[in-house]
Amino acid sequence: MLLIRKFLPFAGFNDRVIFFRMAYLLYRNKNNMNVMKKKSNFILAVIFATFSGIIFSCSPSARTTTATPEEITNSVDSSKWVFTPTNVFPQQGRSRQINGSYSVTYNSGKIEVYLPYFGRAYSGVGYGSNDNPLDFKTIDFSEEKGQKKDDQWAIVIKPNDYKEVQSMNFTLFSNGNANLDITLTNRSGIRFTGRVEPLNK
Repeated sequence: MLLIRKFLPFAGFNDRVIFFRMAYLLYRNKNNMNVMKKKSNFILAVIFATFSGIIFSCSPSARTTTATPEEITNSVDSSKWVFTPTNVFPQQGRSRQINGSYSVTYNSGKIEVYLPYFGRAYSGVGYGSNDNPLDFKTIDFSEEKGQKKDDQWAIVIKPNDYKEVQSMNFTLFSNGNANLDITLTNRSGIRFTGRVEPLNK
């Protein structure tokens, strides 16, 4: 400021115009940098929140249900549980959060599947078909169930009377977290993360 006060009284008109133009450019660039900084901070915050949500949903240590580990263990042992998806990961396209009453219900020999599908159809699918391949019920299926750890189960279900789906691979945790990978016959596969709870909990 002292330099400005000493310079301006002796500067000519053109010099003053140049000086004020330079000052204006410096001020505008400073504001633009502040705006860009705010935008960058906002973008970083969105990215952090997105990945935090994905990591949280996939983590076996994060608790996602009001049911106790004992209740979930009993529900898995008795084959009476409900899988509710919260995120979906298609093989093609972006992942997304799920809103709605989607679920997979396993009730002692009967499975009801109602899930969204995003993916690619291969040969064998009717032209222009808009049917959801993950909306079905079955009582004719094979099941392989194994306990990987004290708090983790792997369950593979293969419908015999529904040819759209080859297999449904569940990974269930006693804290309520759950993953589901589905292999389809004539469409690209899809993955879900969410929670598992006792039926009618």
